[in-house]
Amino acid sequence: MLPLALFSDKLAVDDRRALADTILQNKPANQPLQFPQLRFGTGFGKPTFPVLTPTTRLADLANKYCWFGMYQINIDPAFLQLPVENWDGNEAFQAGKAKASSINVVNDCAECGVKLTSDFVEAARTERHLQNVLKTVEHDRAKTPNLRFSKWTVDNS
Repeated sequence: MLPLALFSDKLAVDDRRALADTILQNKPANQPLQFPQLRFGTGFGKPTFPVLTPTTRLADLANKYCWFGMYQINIDPAFLQLPVENWDGNEAFQAGKAKASSINVVNDCAECGVKLTSDFVEAARTERHLQNVLKTVEHDRAKTPNLRFSKWTVDNS
């Protein structure tokens, strides 16, 4: 997911350029892209994390698997060779930024569920009442489309 940092305005221009250069240098020769194998050699399980120091930059963490992430999200890497100052006017960058901003963060959903539960726990008089409230909310969320995801699927079709 490291390439998603390329679309952040919070990342300094020098860091974005360094990250883009490192990603370009690590372009894998074999196609199609292989699933990352830094997870106990099988592609599954916990990843092998690098040693981080106070001087570690994002570019230091980039490897050939950044291409796999970009491929999975369908991000066109054409903008990587351009100067960072020209990225905003590039169609490939704009499409990639739209895709990156449409990704739902899984933890947000979990936090919403925890907040919702904590708000209603005190209001529920019985366990049965609490379960009914949670079922109602779950039913409502299932009926209401995820507007961010719907926009992304429309843009890609």
